[in-house]
Amino acid sequence: MEQNINLLKEYLQRLDIHIDRVQVERLLAYAQLIKEWNRKVHLISKNDVERVVERHIIPSLFFEKYLSRFSEHGVLRILDVGTGAGLPGIVLAIVEPQWKLVLLDSSRKKTLFLRRVCAELEVDAHVVCERYEKFVEGARDEFDWIVARAVAPLGELITLVRPHLERGVRLLTIKGLDFMDELDGTLLKEFRLSAWRFDKDLMIEDYLKNKCLVKVEKLYG
Repeated sequence: MEQNINLLKEYLQRLDIHIDRVQVERLLAYAQLIKEWNRKVHLISKNDVERVVERHIIPSLFFEKYLSRFSEHGVLRILDVGTGAGLPGIVLAIVEPQWKLVLLDSSRKKTLFLRRVCAELEVDAHVVCERYEKFVEGARDEFDWIVARAVAPLGELITLVRPHLERGVRLLTIKGLDFMDELDGTLLKEFRLSAWRFDKDLMIEDYLKNKCLVKVEKLYG
């Protein structure tokens, strides 16, 4: 536990993310809940159970670091598609409680877990148990961003959330540096992709060294 606390605090400092003691405790408690529930619900890989902070909480903080630059003039409205264990959505909701988060997943067991997390840790996020295709049919909420981790190859993910991208919503996901290999070339005629490679100076361990954040937005004109 002490190692996790120190690792989390070190990354928060390196990323220049300022949160209070209660938020740090909530992040650690969330990591513990993932570990406990993973025994009965497949939330994360068994290989990651002892490295939840390193493999899941910290990568989600990079989403916050990138998105925070767009929140200076208002609250961000974010849809986390295929949220699974709540990554990165729960982390965003803890670190940025003023943001509006919708956590979407088709698994009843996973959304049950997410509702338990929100209740126990007083996290303000709306949990929806539904497939994206069904959700988008009746969706009335407006979003600024869609976030996703480990949902599908990039081309499939873009095709899945196309209805929101067509409305001007932007997508932010985490991918390997070879993410272009996951794309159908025709998508590049419709969407602009930008990649942000993780700064080596921010890395304490090697987990993120071959990964990057990828932003996808609709091309106009």
